[in-house]
Amino acid sequence: MKKYSIITIICLFNFLTSISQVTCVVDNDSTNRIVICDEVTNFYIPTSTTKELTIKINFHFMLKGDTTLNFREFDDGLGDSTFTALDFSNTIVEIANARLAGGVAPNLPQGNSIPILNKKYRLILTGVFFHTDENNYTYQNANVNQLLTLYGNNVGHEVNIFWVYDNNSSGYAGGGKATMSGNRWLLIKAAWQKYRDYGNAGFWGDS
Repeated sequence: MKKYSIITIICLFNFLTSISQVTCVVDNDSTNRIVICDEVTNFYIPTSTTKELTIKINFHFMLKGDTTLNFREFDDGLGDSTFTALDFSNTIVEIANARLAGGVAPNLPQGNSIPILNKKYRLILTGVFFHTDENNYTYQNANVNQLLTLYGNNVGHEVNIFWVYDNNSSGYAGGGKATMSGNRWLLIKAAWQKYRDYGNAGFWGDS
């Protein structure tokens, strides 16, 4: 199995965690009515009776006009057909869900008995899309409103995540940006570039 940038995973995980905390969701189960609507729910603590919530997400791989510079449907963007964008997508979501399901006990206070809780929400990958777009494949030039209009899937109800190339002349770096309300989206850069340059040996790097 290929290794994935831990920062890429954490970036995705943290963005989606934030989204889940400010989305208004009502569980109509009369035995356990849960309302998640605003910043107060940052203190939301799930219990054994809490109904599991889901966040539906879509991955969009933005490709240069010649269909390069990203993972592709049929290979890794470098000619390896044993590892495709679909493999990358499924593994990223699997790792994020594994992190949501558990955690690590805090070190402080020493000797604490704070339980490790299942967050009671998980990600569901509903679609993986590929777009050849000379104007929008880089982080620097991508127009998010245009991306949502042209390529967004179930905008306003599902989170659309666009994987783009970092064309910074000083060198690429991981990270991205997102909006947490309304038509929710993420723009994540340089994941493919880290894979291209470090592969199995160093993909736990800084992107």
